[in-house]
Amino acid sequence: MEDRYFIKIEYSKAISLNDLSTSFNGFSESYKNFLASNDIHEVESILYVKEIVKGSIEIEFFVTMAAGMLPFIGEINTVVKFFESIQLLKDKLLASKKTDCENLKKKDLEVLQDIVAPIRKDEGGAMTFIAVGNNNNFHVSINNKEAQMISENCSEYLKELNTTEESSFHTMQLFRWYQANFDKKKREGNKGIIEKISTKPLKVVFENDSIKEYMTSDKDYIDKEWQKLAYFVDVEIEKIDNKPKVYKILKVYEEDTFDPEE
Repeated sequence: MEDRYFIKIEYSKAISLNDLSTSFNGFSESYKNFLASNDIHEVESILYVKEIVKGSIEIEFFVTMAAGMLPFIGEINTVVKFFESIQLLKDKLLASKKTDCENLKKKDLEVLQDIVAPIRKDEGGAMTFIAVGNNNNFHVSINNKEAQMISENCSEYLKELNTTEESSFHTMQLFRWYQANFDKKKREGNKGIIEKISTKPLKVVFENDSIKEYMTSDKDYIDKEWQKLAYFVDVEIEKIDNKPKVYKILKVYEEDTFDPEE
């Protein structure tokens, strides 16, 4: 039996052309993201609408390479692995534990919302990813209720991700040096405090050398050592395990630098 890879969309009422095209584009984009995340670049995917009958649409999934229409990179069947990644993403988004979704990527959530668009609004709708043939027998299905939950959870997590991204950037923040040591031979480096963000001192890095030069040198117009001055800065907070670890200074407002003891 010849290997086949296809997506079957079942419907009980008319599907809008906009939802269908959104879903098709989502399939293609999701596969590209999967290849890129696995560092596979010499492959192109093509979706063909194989058959439309009353109640269902079958979309054939071909993968093209220089050697012909083969879905293999070495011993890896990229289409089956892609379908398995859809299964994993589905399971995470339908899981009861929110922690299962902590490492989901924004682009994966966005394209999965697009993929399930045609069946989310149809109570009788369903979507099945199928790999069959001599070497494969893989199915993963998403029904209407699951599609609704997936779409709702995607929206929730995307909102959280967007909020997190926004909260990483802060403008016009009052910064002071806690520790200033730029001797690379020593373990302890430069740290600063932005009390509006955290009372704890964090490691400091700079967007460019001109900012570093200004914030680590004395000023002719202020009779105070540079490490004892207060600065207004735009800053990006870099995190590890969602905890602030580094201030990246993006901009310093030179005209607003002042002596905090005056």
